[in-house]
Order: sequence, then C-alpha cells, then structure tokens
Amino acid sequence: MRRRVLRARAGPLLALVAGGLVLAFVLRAQDLRLVVRLLLDAGPALLLPALWHLVPLACDAQAWRVVLVATRAPVGFGLVLRARWIDESVNALLPVMSVGGIVARIRVLSRSGVSATQGAASAIVDLTLALFAELAFVACGLAALALRDESEATGRLLAPLALGAALVLAVGATAWLVLRRGVFRAAGRLVNRLVPVASALRAGSGRAERSADTHLARLDVLVRRIRRERSALLACLGWRAAAWVLGSVETWLALRVLGSPVGAVQAFAIEALAQALRTAGFAVPGAIGVHEGGTVLVGRAFGLEDETALALALTRRVRELVLGLPGLVTWHALETR
Repeated sequence: MRRRVLRARAGPLLALVAGGLVLAFVLRAQDLRLVVRLLLDAGPALLLPALWHLVPLACDAQAWRVVLVATRAPVGFGLVLRARWIDESVNALLPVMSVGGIVARIRVLSRSGVSATQGAASAIVDLTLALFAELAFVACGLAALALRDESEATGRLLAPLALGAALVLAVGATAWLVLRRGVFRAAGRLVNRLVPVASALRAGSGRAERSADTHLARLDVLVRRIRRERSALLACLGWRAAAWVLGSVETWLALRVLGSPVGAVQAFAIEALAQALRTAGFAVPGAIGVHEGGTVLVGRAFGLEDETALALALTRRVRELVLGLPGLVTWHALETR
C-alpha cells in the first residue's frame, strides 16, 4: 500500500518538475534585467491588479453560493467567499492539483455546519458550469485572435489553443454526463474494490463502507436536486461568465501599470487565450511554467514584447502571493481551531 501511495504522490511532483523546467527555459530566453526593471518601475502599483482580482473572486463565490442554496445549505455570502478564497490560495501556492483547493473549500464549509455532501455536490456542479463559461470565454478570445491577423506567431498559437479549448469541452461534457447519470454511488463501490485503503477499512469494519455508500448515494440525490433548479444553474453560469470577463480587467490594469497599455478587447483576448493554455496544463501544480510560457506565446500574437508578456505573467504571481499567503494562514487557523 505504501508503494501505491508513493506512486500517487509522484504524479504531481513529476508534473511540478516538468513545469519548473519549462519555466527555466522561458526565463532563460528573456532579458531578465528588463523584466525586473519593468516590475520595479511599476512598484506599489502592482497591487492594483491584485486588489481588482477580489471582484471576479466575489463573482465566483456568488456563483457557488447559488448552487449551495439549491442544496438547502444555510450559507451566507461571507462564508462562501472565505471558502472560495482559501480554495484559490491552496491551488496557487501548494504543490497540489486543482482538487486540493476543492477539498479545502468543502472543509471550510463543514466547520460552519454545512455537510460535506452538500459542499461536494455544489462544488461539482459549480466547477462544471465554470468549464462551460470558460469555453465561451475562450471561443471569444479565439475569434478576436482570428480577426486580428494571420501572422506566423498566430499560426503557432492556434494548435495549443485548440488543444486547450478541446480539453475544456471534453472535461465539461464528461462532467455534465456524470451529473445527468448520477454515478457517484457506483463509482464509490468501484473505488472500494480497487483502493487498498478502502479495502483495509472494509476488512476492519463494514460500517466504514456502508457510511461511504450512504454519503455517495446522498451526493447523487443532491446533484439531481441542483440539476432541477434551472434558475440556479443559469444564475451560476451567469456569475461565472461575469467572473471570466471581469478577470480580463486585471490584465488590462496590469499592462497599464507595466507601461504597455492595450485596449479592452485586446486585454480580453489575451486573458482568454492565456487561461485556455493554463487550463491545458491543469495537471501542473500552480500552472508553474505553463502560465508563464502561455502568456509569452499569447503576448507575441498580440504584439507584446516577450519581456512585457513575462512581466505580465509575474504580476499574476504577485497577486497569488498577496492574496494567497493570507488565505493559507486563515485556513491554518481554521484547521487548528
């Protein structure tokens, strides 16, 4: 069993190493002195894009709260915003895949009286709708890129962008089919047969297996309940779409701070396409290397200097530190309490 646990941990570590190598290659190819000068010249103004990020983060929290309410969970906006903030902090700064943040947000809710099943069901639906909202966002960015020009840089970018969009569509469609079929209980039984930890629990006590089976059955029931709330689904989708669009304002602000102002449409397209490439590298913790390399590629297609595009990517890392470190401290305080 220990060997299997080590293999499970090796996956994220290998992905992190691969991302680090990509990041090293991107950094080596640029004039780092110019990148550092751009960031230093911006100074405290780099906090403006970071603070603006609280606006799309609030939209994401409201999108999740809409589906949480559909599960009859008694939650206020402040609690949901805190859980969503901790979720993002965990995913940005800890060496975990995106599922780590989901677990963190569910734990935050469970400590305030919301059942883990309600948190999991709402998070599954919320993330599925987020994928569809992102797909529309990326499609608009691709349209803006196609209408702009047919340069060589644009041609090189289309293949990875198409891969990212196809990946978002495939994951979103698969997740939606899972929601429609209600397969969590059956999947749980399969995992109980395959995972050695579950087998050990079953050997020690049948109560653990029965308890897990009950929770998964309730998860299916709650997901089906949410699916019947059409108004909640549309509201969640709308808030998620608003979050994606407002996220492009962060890019617009960051480029202005860096001394390379662009138009609103251009900033929208840069953000959309960079997010598509980041989604394609979802297996890399924190999108290390994927985010930086993707932003440089997208920046080239829109006429940005490589150093400016890399500085833009690093402003996102500044935001992750400014907002993420307090988020991790808050999560630690909640867990220890």
